[in-house]
Amino acid sequence: MNEVFIMGKVVSKVEFDFVYKGTHISKAKCEIEISNKSKIQIIGYDNIADFMYQSLKESDVVFIYGRISGSNLILKQIQKIIRLTKREK
Repeated sequence: MNEVFIMGKVVSKVEFDFVYKGTHISKAKCEIEISNKSKIQIIGYDNIADFMYQSLKESDVVFIYGRISGSNLILKQIQKIIRLTKREK
C-alpha cells in the first residue's frame, strides 16, 4: 500500500485550476519543504483543492496524508498547523 504521512512548510504560491475533463472538478498544487530541505510538489483535488486555495499561503506548516504518484504527492487529507506567536501564548 502506498501511504505517506509528512509534515512540511509551504514554499510556493498555491496554483488553482478547474479540470474540464475527468473525474475531478478542481485541482490545486504547491511545493512544500520538509526537514531535510527537500522540496515536494503536493496536489489536491476538489474539496482539498478548495481548502488549499482558500487557506494556505507561503510559510504555513502543514501535516499531510496522501500517496506518492511519480514525483508528486497526491493528498487524501491536509491539516494546517497553527503556530502561536509570543503575544498569543
